[in-house]
Amino acid sequence: MDHELIQLADNIDWSKIEKSLEGHYCNYGRKAIQTRLLVGLQMLRWMYGLSDEAVCARWVNDPYFQYFCGEKLFQHKLPMDRSSMTRWRKRIGTEGEWICACKAI
Repeated sequence: MDHELIQLADNIDWSKIEKSLEGHYCNYGRKAIQTRLLVGLQMLRWMYGLSDEAVCARWVNDPYFQYFCGEKLFQHKLPMDRSSMTRWRKRIGTEGEWICACKAI
């Protein structure tokens, strides 16, 4: 529990981020991917200078990445398609990216 990603994850107000981004989601259609997973992957991508493909590959093998993104049990497969990250960034735009970067701490 002393790992830096666990410490950081436990100090981020994830509900505040979700609330800030809820206007970018609709109430109909297919169930959305968990906001914490998408925001967490994006943050990890920025922090470690990774591509979408690299952060998703590392998530599958790294329990700390998974914990940071809200998983409580180790997963052997990413619960989304990697291309969802690109579509999500387009949906939230630069305002949403700012929210993810600044309101997390």
